[in-house]
Amino acid sequence: MVSELNEALVEQRISKTKRRQICTSFVYSLCNTLDQRWVRIDGQTYFPLLAFSKTFFDIGDSIESVAPIQMPDRDVAFYEMLGDETDWLFDECKEVTPPSIYGGIGQELPDEELPPEPEPEKLRIPCHVCNGTGKCFCLRKGPGNSAGCPRCATSGNCRHCGGTGVANHGLPCDGDRGPVTRDPSHNT
Repeated sequence: MVSELNEALVEQRISKTKRRQICTSFVYSLCNTLDQRWVRIDGQTYFPLLAFSKTFFDIGDSIESVAPIQMPDRDVAFYEMLGDETDWLFDECKEVTPPSIYGGIGQELPDEELPPEPEPEKLRIPCHVCNGTGKCFCLRKGPGNSAGCPRCATSGNCRHCGGTGVANHGLPCDGDRGPVTRDPSHNT
């Protein structure tokens, strides 16, 4: 959409600087609409969804006829995903949309199997309490054994990192039971 808007602005002889400002403003407004707004139709409130299918959704088709429908992961706001679209078009593509991005009905490109993106490297910060050893105070500076230790309940593990030696990256510490882990199925 950004490239089509830019092409319309080029036709109207709008300067590149002004086109870029307009495109950026448009992308953020569109993304904000998808993220946080509603529309009113015939007295009813609806919320916009962005979805994609592997089959063309023509007038008169049912939703079931184009299943499965893919939707973006909602862990990230649209403006975070699409906000750099204008920079990509103007800086990387030099205002020329690559032909492999989108096209007309009947001109579809064959699907490709792309290699999976590499997992981002996790930053491993040493636990500030045990200095990365994973050992309880009783082993590091105390009597040298964990028998009867109230800090680690005789486990010998640092209660702040659970014995991993790695900082818990902001996860709350739950006293003597070690770091509290978040259940991935429960978004907070």
